[in-house]
Amino acid sequence: MIGRFVGASVALFGVAAYGSYKINEAKQFKELYFDTLPDKRQYLLQQHQNAAYVYDPTFDSYEQTSKIQSYRKTIVGLCSGKILETGVGTSRNLKYYPQGSDVTAVDWSSNVLEVALLKSATNINISYRLEDVENMSFKDNTFDTILDTFGLEYYLNPEKAISEMKRVCKPGRQDIITYIWQKHL
Repeated sequence: MIGRFVGASVALFGVAAYGSYKINEAKQFKELYFDTLPDKRQYLLQQHQNAAYVYDPTFDSYEQTSKIQSYRKTIVGLCSGKILETGVGTSRNLKYYPQGSDVTAVDWSSNVLEVALLKSATNINISYRLEDVENMSFKDNTFDTILDTFGLEYYLNPEKAISEMKRVCKPGRQDIITYIWQKHL
């Protein structure tokens, strides 16, 4: 019995130590590299451009074995009216929109939008636009619902992005911002 407890404790310690190591490694990357970049915005854009064509094949199996697909279906099902999906990426939410949805999907990476355009949706009206979520070209009070899933953590200035989302959302309607990895609010 003690052997199992010690073994489980060692395994738990190993997982915790590795997690702590990875967090520290990410902090060091940020401090030593990212924080010193003269153009952080260009760096982030280039990362999205480079990952566009491998993103779906890489994350398909993960999303199938986790609860993310169910989560997406639930969240997207809450959308109504004229919808703006910010940080759409490769359009992984596409298949979950209710029939007849009117969606404008934006991202700042032309490569991810190219991948998104390859997906088809016959049950909804969707248009894709190249937009910087931190500085969108839409008029005030344009959309009924703003949806951002897994995008907020990638914006250089998330507070500005949230402000823009609020600006283009009609008063009394809804902003749905989901799955934030970092504390932004």
